[in-house]
Amino acid sequence: MSIYDQYILKARNLLKNKKSKDDDFKVKYKNLLANRIIELIEENQNEILNRNRKYLLTLLNAIKRSGKKVIMIDAETTSKVLVNTESPFGWLVDEVGIDWNTILDTPMIPASTIKGAISTALQIIAINKNIKKKNCKFNQIAFLRNIILGVATGETSFISLVDITDAYPVDLNRKINSLLLDRDVMTPIYTRSIREHEAIPTPVQILIIPPGVKFRFLVILDTPRISRIAKEIINENRKYEDLIKCLTEFLNLQLTQNVDAKTLAENITSKIIEIIKEALKIALERIGIGAKTSSGFGILKILEVKPV
Repeated sequence: MSIYDQYILKARNLLKNKKSKDDDFKVKYKNLLANRIIELIEENQNEILNRNRKYLLTLLNAIKRSGKKVIMIDAETTSKVLVNTESPFGWLVDEVGIDWNTILDTPMIPASTIKGAISTALQIIAINKNIKKKNCKFNQIAFLRNIILGVATGETSFISLVDITDAYPVDLNRKINSLLLDRDVMTPIYTRSIREHEAIPTPVQILIIPPGVKFRFLVILDTPRISRIAKEIINENRKYEDLIKCLTEFLNLQLTQNVDAKTLAENITSKIIEIIKEALKIALERIGIGAKTSSGFGILKILEVKPV
């Protein structure tokens, strides 16, 4: 039986055995259910980590067979991480969940969360570069993000040149921490009234990913499409006129008369890799991912960026 199934079963049994006059049931229920979740994950965490490593390796090989370029990213949590509080896993404790892949039976950081942070980072990079607008009719700040991650809004529609997978835990830094998942507590005081004299501290238990958990995910570059774009650029296809101008501005591409399509595609790919590395560092180490980033949650340190 999966961890998720056992969590649901435990919650059902606790509610089923509730005594009608047990005034402390709510506190007991929350503690027992949260304890059981932590126990289940601790008992199975080595299996979870091994399964995630195998899955990512299988995914990597499948993507490489499609001809796309893959970069493997390893990053370690340096703060608590809380992702997708509306997830059903853990929600039955105190109505605050954490993202959980029910197929692999593991905590995860969804690709959309990482992509959102990278999107913000790319706009920060665009601002820092202080690029003039005279060479492009589109909004310069958003354009770098759009050509890298894709956009589908009217005239500025682009297919993404870069894709990202979900991130999964693959190891633990046991000098810092030996748990894959842990508990934290928030204590809101205005749960019943906004009047100060009626404020009552109400502890809310949440499941979090603690510091010292090593995550791995893949960044995928659509090199076949980049090659097609390079050929169109060489053939002076006016469809890509604005894209060419912005690529030369953002990625510092040097378009000479003697350059061939293959060399141009390689140059575009290498420049995109450079800017994605920069964006990842800003996104993971400065902006943070998930919930409560303004409280210091969601920070990861990049350990390795490895083209494979």
